[in-house]
Amino acid sequence: GGGGSGGSGGGKAKRNLKIEAMVGLANTWDPEKHEVKGYLMSEKLDGMRAVWNGHQFFTRTGGPVHAPLDFLACLPPGFCLDGELFMGRGNFHQVMSVCRNQAPPLGAWSKVVYKVFDAPDIKQVGLAKRLDAARAALANHASGANVSPSSSSSSSSASSSPASS
Repeated sequence: GGGGSGGSGGGKAKRNLKIEAMVGLANTWDPEKHEVKGYLMSEKLDGMRAVWNGHQFFTRTGGPVHAPLDFLACLPPGFCLDGELFMGRGNFHQVMSVCRNQAPPLGAWSKVVYKVFDAPDIKQVGLAKRLDAARAALANHASGANVSPSSSSSSSSASSSPASS
């Protein structure tokens, strides 16, 4: 998400190829080449891309994200999620500042929400079923994370992933 790759501050973060392999990146949509009927789409959020591996947050390149324990308690243990750490439209720099800080001030994460848009460990099912599984996994946890709304495409418009492949 956003404009940065999301390191943990200071120097360049060491790449984590396992995490990178889980992260699907956007492609350019060309209405002349791509039929989008039946695809799911969601709003592009301007936050920090983050993968929850079931135990810890990572940036899209595999660098650690140092979220406080009360925020992590909102996430399902042992269940992998891909999404965006988000503080609202127009707050990209604020969310990056909070999420990259290894020791953020008390309460800095209170406005951060984890907007989930995939459950990459669930194989052999389409995005709609992965999102249903993510919603179910998050149902028993506090409200610091939620599945980003998706809508089905019935005509020519931007897309992200087939709904049922």
